[in-house]
Amino acid sequence: MRTTAAMPARFLLVDDEDAVLRSLRRFLARDGFEVEVATSAELALEILEGGFVPHVIISDFRMPGVDGVMFLREVRERWPRVQRVLMTGFADIQAIESAINDSKIYRFVAKPWDEAGLLATVRSAVEQWELEEENMHLQQLTQEQNRQLVAANRDLEGKINERTSALSRAKREWEVAFDAIVEPLMIVDRDFRIVRANLALAAHFGREIRQVPGNACHELRASSPHRLPRGEDGSCVGCPVKEARSKGNAVLVELETTSERTYSLGAFPFPDDEVRGGVVCRYQDLTEQRAMARQLAQADKLAAMGLLAGGVAHEINNPLGAILAFAQLLRREIVEPEERDDYMREIEESAVRCKEIVERLLRFARQAKRDERRACSFNDVVLEASFLIEKSYLKSGVTLVRDLAPDLWPISGNANELSQVLLNLITNARDAMPSGGTIRVRTRNLEADNAVELWVADTGEGMPPNVVKRIFDPFFTTKEEGKGTGLGLAVSYGIVRDHRGRITVRSRPGEGTEFSVVLPRLERPEAPPADA
Repeated sequence: MRTTAAMPARFLLVDDEDAVLRSLRRFLARDGFEVEVATSAELALEILEGGFVPHVIISDFRMPGVDGVMFLREVRERWPRVQRVLMTGFADIQAIESAINDSKIYRFVAKPWDEAGLLATVRSAVEQWELEEENMHLQQLTQEQNRQLVAANRDLEGKINERTSALSRAKREWEVAFDAIVEPLMIVDRDFRIVRANLALAAHFGREIRQVPGNACHELRASSPHRLPRGEDGSCVGCPVKEARSKGNAVLVELETTSERTYSLGAFPFPDDEVRGGVVCRYQDLTEQRAMARQLAQADKLAAMGLLAGGVAHEINNPLGAILAFAQLLRREIVEPEERDDYMREIEESAVRCKEIVERLLRFARQAKRDERRACSFNDVVLEASFLIEKSYLKSGVTLVRDLAPDLWPISGNANELSQVLLNLITNARDAMPSGGTIRVRTRNLEADNAVELWVADTGEGMPPNVVKRIFDPFFTTKEEGKGTGLGLAVSYGIVRDHRGRITVRSRPGEGTEFSVVLPRLERPEAPPADA
């Protein structure tokens, strides 16, 4: 038994016959039990009160003074875990019933006893003690666990209440922040129905905020002052929501309304919302920004026109001088018909050259229309700009070298704006070489990027890193006052960005500077306009 494995089971034998006590003591000690004896109930109570608490008490029924039934009843009341066995030699049914009802004895043992039966009884009593001990331990453990569970539940309820309060506060803060955003903002589901919108979007659609949720965004857009062209399925043409949802990342596009306003629309999908397909859509009105950018570009272009004016005047004076000389000869002298035809041909060619110079200058000076894009080539841009700047714009000692790819891919862009970018880059290269040098202009296809590059490099002084970092900042210039506005590269940066491209610079002091302009390749060249 487990009790005897750890420590021997303890027995208290109570009988007024010494022979019975000796016999029982010897019998139980032989089996490894620890045994105490008492010749009366009074002595047994003294032993118990003295600190010896047995696993089992075996008591005789009839004893002088307090009998076995009364003794075991008191034991049950004071030491209820002790197993109680009553030993009697009388067939007294009333005594047995009293012992069962009052003392709650575990077993009866008859005198004289059978050793095998007695051993089975005492072992069963010890096992019963162990079982009740285990039950009490489990009950205490259960009570402790219940107490811990109650405390944990109380703590959990407190945390739940705290987190519920925090979530409620966060929700209120989120709602206030959402409505405080000045740009129109909304969340749409898979069917393009608005789940949530901020106040700016409601004002943008010309609706009250409570009228917005639940409606399809393109339907509200169609009835708003800022309508967009719609496709066959009713959605707005160019809407990036489907693309953002399929790719799983943000998509930014620019859309033009029928009221000639330009909006940047960003679609940002929720990565863990595949079922509802939620996407955050943000509108940004770029109309004023684009207008200001065009004004800055035009201001920069007019500044470049001033630089070009002297050289263009020189280029025009040469053919004008020829025209004037031949005209005077025709008026003052009599010439042969063949000579007259030669003079007239020279006059015509010189006039055409003047016309061509003026037309190219006017094309460059013309302000670009909004979103004027068509198929063009970087090679044509380089050749057009070179005509204006190569002979009269570059300083003495500065050479322009062109390396143009013969099979260059087409791009979609505004040739006039791209010419302005090239002129700005060449101007910076020219000014970086006060003692002369070489400007190289190269075009090539970038297979890896599916794009086209315009590359401009000089052999000038180069720039330190602190200047390179700010080279595209508006109004930043390293030139002397009156010799630069600081707009050229900032405008060029804006033009390239509007063409969905990128412009980068690499420069080190004493090693020259390289600018790279990369624009996406036009997969299907656009048809030329009817009046081209």
